[in-house]
Amino acid sequence: MKKRVLLILLSVLILVIMSTVAAFAYRFFSGSASVTVPEPLSWSCVSGDGNWENSTGSWDVSLYPGENKSLIIRFHNASSADIVQAVLVDNTHPDISLTGGGSYTIAGGGNKDVTFILSASQSIAPGAYSFYITVDR
Repeated sequence: MKKRVLLILLSVLILVIMSTVAAFAYRFFSGSASVTVPEPLSWSCVSGDGNWENSTGSWDVSLYPGENKSLIIRFHNASSADIVQAVLVDNTHPDISLTGGGSYTIAGGGNKDVTFILSASQSIAPGAYSFYITVDR
């Protein structure tokens, strides 16, 4: 009886060791690799009023009552496939209306110029205002 229990325990121990070695071998030999894919979409300021910061997407402008300011951003698609993007502008200023932004398709290898226009109301306080442009795809 003791031999039988010892034989069963030894068999279980061998099975546990073999499965652990097999799992380690599978993980070791299958491996994995880290792949980095560069962003194919870039943007830059073509022309405009105020200051544009490419790295943050911020547009700082000085506005006076009744004044209009504009900014043209060029989006470039470096990939061979079309990219659909939504250009969004954070406008939290109730006395400033903004046109521009929206959803666009940029052909592979192509460019798309997007114009943004700010219009200040007559009741706006003169001063510097900031807007943040983001891209969602």
